Amino acid sequence: MSRTSFTNKFKSLIGDTPFNYLTQWRIIQAKELLIETNKPVGEIAEEVGYQSEAAFNRVFKKRITQTPLKFRQNALSLSNV
Repeated sequence: MSRTSFTNKFKSLIGDTPFNYLTQWRIIQAKELLIETNKPVGEIAEEVGYQSEAAFNRVFKKRITQTPLKFRQNALSLSNV
């Protein structure tokens, strides 16, 4: 199957492109790890599939509108209320 055929079939079944789906899945996993663990951001980035912490930070901030550290701080402060 060609890449284009795969992308079209995936999008028709899932409603999103494989790249966007994978990115969203990685961000969801990262958010859970940021809240539930004390792992460093670089370790979380690697665990969810990013080769560099910088790339992970850019994607996370673009999708969530805050850095992973800020997200963690906000999530922890909300859980202490």
